[in-house]
Amino acid sequence: MVAVNHTDRGALDVFADKYWAGDVLPQGGGAAATCCYPGLTDWRKPVTIRWTWDEQDAKGTTPARPAEPHMVVSHFPPGGPSRNDDMYKDEANLCIILRDADKAELAFSVTRSGCFDK
Repeated sequence: MVAVNHTDRGALDVFADKYWAGDVLPQGGGAAATCCYPGLTDWRKPVTIRWTWDEQDAKGTTPARPAEPHMVVSHFPPGGPSRNDDMYKDEANLCIILRDADKAELAFSVTRSGCFDK
């Protein structure tokens, strides 16, 4: 799992269901991955994404707002990750993308850094 944050606020304890995906800095992520979201056979089931917005401002110097826990229900892209005979072309990375204060999406990527471009 790869957490990506397209906001100006840090996110702590990002989870997809009960699986921890790490913390992510403002406008950051896509470089590191945590393990693992178990393989599924039914990619149609919803996923609960939870995180807490960090209370520091973008520079990390003063509290901007109180820490805020958030939760959204999201769905995997239709059909699940693409598979390829070449394991280096499999979409093996689950991207958890924080878009704004109350929006998170799921995507798949061949590379961790590819998650940031989603």
